[in-house]
Amino acid sequence: MEGKRGSECLLKPVSNIDFNPELVRQIQETPYLQYFIGLPKYTEEPPFDPSTMVWFRKRLPIDQLAAINEQIIAFNQRRLAANSDQAKGSEHPKADRPDAANPQGLPNRGTLTLDATCAPANVAYPQDINLLNQTRQHCEKIIDALYKTGALTRRPRIYRQKAHKDYLAFAKTKRRSTKKRRRAIRKKLQYIRRDRKIIHQVIAQGTQLTQRQAQIFDICEQIYQQQHAMYVQKTHRIGQRIVSFQQPYVRPIVRGKVKNSTEFGPKIDVSKSDGLLRIERYSYEAFNESKDLIMVIERYHQRTGVYPQRVLVDQIYRTRENRRYCHDKHIRISGPKLGRPAKHDQQNLKVEHQDERDRTQIERDFSLSKRCYSLGGLKAKLKNTNLTQVGLSILCVNLDRLQRVALVCLFFEKRALTSDLTA
Repeated sequence: MEGKRGSECLLKPVSNIDFNPELVRQIQETPYLQYFIGLPKYTEEPPFDPSTMVWFRKRLPIDQLAAINEQIIAFNQRRLAANSDQAKGSEHPKADRPDAANPQGLPNRGTLTLDATCAPANVAYPQDINLLNQTRQHCEKIIDALYKTGALTRRPRIYRQKAHKDYLAFAKTKRRSTKKRRRAIRKKLQYIRRDRKIIHQVIAQGTQLTQRQAQIFDICEQIYQQQHAMYVQKTHRIGQRIVSFQQPYVRPIVRGKVKNSTEFGPKIDVSKSDGLLRIERYSYEAFNESKDLIMVIERYHQRTGVYPQRVLVDQIYRTRENRRYCHDKHIRISGPKLGRPAKHDQQNLKVEHQDERDRTQIERDFSLSKRCYSLGGLKAKLKNTNLTQVGLSILCVNLDRLQRVALVCLFFEKRALTSDLTA
């Protein structure tokens, strides 16, 4: 299992396994891992090719992982229901009495926590100069390949040495003023414009690029158009902005955090009920998570047949529309009420404080998944395998939680058995 070792992980992910060749080497050197994957005996030969892990992740899309996660949660709910039936004197509290929101007379029951986070991809921090320089280099490689195949009768003059020298002169500059930066961007756009013109002329003559060359050139076209538009408009914002040449689907996600105000990776909206997590929504584009609250509550009602007793969310979810919906369904939403706070209302302050303490549990789950289960640095290159790593991370957090509960139950069972024998 890929991830970093953490002191809180009971599943014990193998340390320092962040890419496929290292994983194969660890299995090749460790007999325990060879036994785990089902090898009949210990061998020093590589058990499989590292590229097999890519095909394995391709066969597990995030939707299929969500279905597996749902089966695990359903099994846990059946186990909890069996344990509650064995308990004596269990009854719902006064706050769970039937109300008008339940036409079948079922009370609101349970707690639903909802929060969003970003799973940052392992990409270099985007800089316009570096991105344009990579675009220029890929265009030059395409021109060289066309010249080798005979599509070009002579090697065109593209000034690659001069362009590389200009890039190094700016990269080594310590104080990069706005004027120097715009001059460097203008030069890079001119070099790329010349390369694009040559490639378009070859295509107009009837030469077709290979599939890989066409994909790379399409990315070069998008980066050039975006950077040229931002240069002309003198801005740093544009829709569908590409920040990584190797992963053009990654978008900047503004989170407003103190450490990293902007992160680059898929944004996921995660719900938590009965101590387990579900991915409710995922997207590489930035979205407003407050619009998902009603949808998530309705999904909770479809699964359980009742509405939650309380919903624990942060401030961005507490819009007037969401508050009105929760009031109509007799759902208590966390946080202070709108308007001027009442004086000497200690009871509400205690409830708000307890709700905030319970809500922060999902933040700890995010921390666990990012530190121990590779959600904090997605190293897959493809879009679908990147999302597969996100689904596997959330699945591992749930398995870690279930393993903790199982160990605690086993401990108390052994303790009770020991006390009975001694008695």
